[in-house]
Amino acid sequence: MLGTKIAYLILLIGAFLFFVLYRGDLSLILLILSAIFPVILRILLFIHRLMIQTTLSVSSDTVTKGSMIDAQIHLKNRAFLPVPYVAVKYSISNPLFEKTENNTIITLIPPRNERIISVEFSSEYCGLIHFAIQQITFLDYIRLWKSKQKINLETDILVLPQIWPIVPEPLPATNLPIESDTFSDRKSGDDPSEVFAFREYRPGDAQSRIHWKLSTKRDDLVVKEYSLPIIDSACLLVDWRADLPKRIQTVAETTLSVSDALHGVGLAHTIAWYYPAKQTIQIQNMKDPDDTAVVTRQLLSGAAPQNQLPAWALFEPTAPIAHLFYITSRLTDADLNGISAITAQRKTILFITQQTVDSTLPVADDIDLIPVFPENPTHSIQELFI
Repeated sequence: MLGTKIAYLILLIGAFLFFVLYRGDLSLILLILSAIFPVILRILLFIHRLMIQTTLSVSSDTVTKGSMIDAQIHLKNRAFLPVPYVAVKYSISNPLFEKTENNTIITLIPPRNERIISVEFSSEYCGLIHFAIQQITFLDYIRLWKSKQKINLETDILVLPQIWPIVPEPLPATNLPIESDTFSDRKSGDDPSEVFAFREYRPGDAQSRIHWKLSTKRDDLVVKEYSLPIIDSACLLVDWRADLPKRIQTVAETTLSVSDALHGVGLAHTIAWYYPAKQTIQIQNMKDPDDTAVVTRQLLSGAAPQNQLPAWALFEPTAPIAHLFYITSRLTDADLNGISAITAQRKTILFITQQTVDSTLPVADDIDLIPVFPENPTHSIQELFI
């Protein structure tokens, strides 16, 4: 563009010298045209900028890992002249990993027409992908002038974490001093306040469990199986601190997989995590599976994990916790002391690690430690006590 300006300056000087040496109507017209032509180009460039309407759309705002995302930038030219040069600068970022990709696409737009720029990309990691148009640059027909326009068009695409199948083993509430009104629909227990199922009498069954009215109707002895109370006061505390994308992703997938398993046995719970923007702990109640979509978007929209505080440092429970799940990829003596200080009847650390947990790892007596390996996470927590 600088070369174009130098060349046109030389042309203007030549037109002036031509007018000085050869006075006449032709030399005067050439000099006037040479002088006002840049002004005309500048005015046309201003009109082009006013007459271009920009919109943004995406094929889907929720996708799975590895799926192709199609973002379409619509440039509509409402003027009667073509726009010869339009440079659209856009960015694709994932705040969870502090990763940003900047690109520029150059195109032209015919008169009274629309140009659609399709940007296709995918993400191998989960997260809230932020697609934004940052700037549009216009050049005139001979690239003498340039005009930049700031654009505030953006959208978020949620790349879903993978949910692993977990079959949790309910923890009997009788082992804990916290009472429970929630009963397992998979196993029987010894709580006579609710009947789990009926079955035929077997030798050794207590007579107090015989359902006499039903036995009379069936002409056979029928026995009541009592229900198994289970604790429904669980909390998943997420510690985002991590240094590798694979570990960060495994933290998210472990959290949502355990939450999905708790929903599977009908247990309401909470998910808590450090929210850097307000420097506080964000808590989301998970009463039913419909809450998962909301918490997933909130959970993955936080700042980069490398700059966060440990979740235990600011966590203050608002209600009694029967079972605390602490999901983390960093574990030191200070972390264990902080987790131990949280009041909960039972504590489990889901530790995302690349190596097997050995005797050198600090362990607290009142905390269960389960290593979760990013390469094979399903096997790590296949059987989880809740």
